[in-house]
Amino acid sequence: MRTSRTPAARTCGCCSAAWAPCSPVPAWSSSRVAASKKPDRPGRDLPVTRRFELSPDVPAPGPFSALLGFRYISIAGGVAVVEADPTTEHCNAGGIVHGGFLSSMLDTTTGWAVHAQLPPGTAAPHVQLSVQYVRAALPGITLVCTGTASAVGRRIASTDAEILQDGRLIARAVASHAVLAAPAQP
Repeated sequence: MRTSRTPAARTCGCCSAAWAPCSPVPAWSSSRVAASKKPDRPGRDLPVTRRFELSPDVPAPGPFSALLGFRYISIAGGVAVVEADPTTEHCNAGGIVHGGFLSSMLDTTTGWAVHAQLPPGTAAPHVQLSVQYVRAALPGITLVCTGTASAVGRRIASTDAEILQDGRLIARAVASHAVLAAPAQP
């Protein structure tokens, strides 16, 4: 015999309020919205790569990486190094650095490693990122992520990266990128 149950009241995951989004979510009813009606997209008129370059040797992080506190340290021979100092803001409810923060660091480092091997104006978005979490990262201790562009072809690039904290492996990733030639100038 089945019994009917009243569903439990849903609450927001971030603030425990009654279920409702905490911030407005853009409503896109259809992908057929005319281009003229789309909201402004900052940065779309900038070059595809190295949008936030401070110097030819070491570009500044993009806005998302800067928000997370990533520091671009070096790039040489297809090897990129990015550092971050996670704080309690970057932790999950268990008090350890959130896996999304670590994944973003691996994503950023592998992307930087492959872009450094490509001609200016060539994009190489990730098409796959596989992350393996080895041990918990702790807040307050610097994370160092080293990424390598292991193969860069005309259409596909392969990269890998690992995050160390105090010399101990925290996480590693393998990624693939689609190499997209720069658009022809009219």
